[in-house]
Amino acid sequence: MQDLKTGHLLGASPRSQFYGQMIGSLASVFVSTAGYKFYTSVYTIPGPEFRVPSAGIWYAFSLLCFRS
Repeated sequence: MQDLKTGHLLGASPRSQFYGQMIGSLASVFVSTAGYKFYTSVYTIPGPEFRVPSAGIWYAFSLLCFRS
């Protein structure tokens, strides 16, 4: 639903789709920031509960690929 075709099929004008995307983008900035602040106030990131396991995998992969 990233293009104008879905909006055309629903009968929405491109202008209203543009305004909807701008309003949604602006709202998501505040919602995601508030969610992150709330989440980090409860948990330590990275910490014992959330260790970021994929970081170790990518580190090992980079050593494997770029080792001469």
